[in-house]
Amino acid sequence: MPCSDTTSRIRVRLDEEERVRSVSFRKVTCGRNIGGDSLLSRACVGLSVAEIVEKDGEEFRRNLEIVDVDEGFLFHLEWDALQAALARYTGDDDHVDPRKYKVASIISDGDGVEITVVILPPAELPPIAPCSKSSSSD
Repeated sequence: MPCSDTTSRIRVRLDEEERVRSVSFRKVTCGRNIGGDSLLSRACVGLSVAEIVEKDGEEFRRNLEIVDVDEGFLFHLEWDALQAALARYTGDDDHVDPRKYKVASIISDGDGVEITVVILPPAELPPIAPCSKSSSSD
């Protein structure tokens, strides 16, 4: 049985005009980080918070030409986390599950704002084969 350590984190850095400077998404599972080089960071840099929250993730997915299933899955996780982080930041978070998305910090300095949101795993995880097991039958 795999471990239940599946917490994720998204960190969004905004400039003083609330335009995205960077997005960092990390998913921790089995003690390993997945992510870091955010797909969305490349697509969102320079966009305002308002421009991002009113867009559909599929538009970003098409623009990034994501076709790989694994990359698409990670993109979906990252997009959902980004939308939740910005909604929590703006206070327009009626649709955000507060049991899943927890604001870890919002830090403002002379250069802008850094928002960190922790994404908690579901209470019940479906059965998943451990990473260390091979699925091939010899």
